[in-house]
Amino acid sequence: MELLLTIGMIIGAYILCHLDGWRSDNRMTPPGYEHDYDKANYDLVTKGKQYYYQQHLQGKYDKKIDDKNKH
Repeated sequence: MELLLTIGMIIGAYILCHLDGWRSDNRMTPPGYEHDYDKANYDLVTKGKQYYYQQHLQGKYDKKIDDKNKH
């Protein structure tokens, strides 16, 4: 019984540690916006992965697409 409880706790901790990463991977930018890769990469290198995930989920890397530079 202790073995099953330990395995369950390990699986639960793994899921909690990776939840932000999974949510961030599945996030789409809203229509009319694009992902600012330069700002995102800079924050990823200087401030770390967890900071990047939190900012990405809050939409901090979404930038409005200009009509002139529309892809």
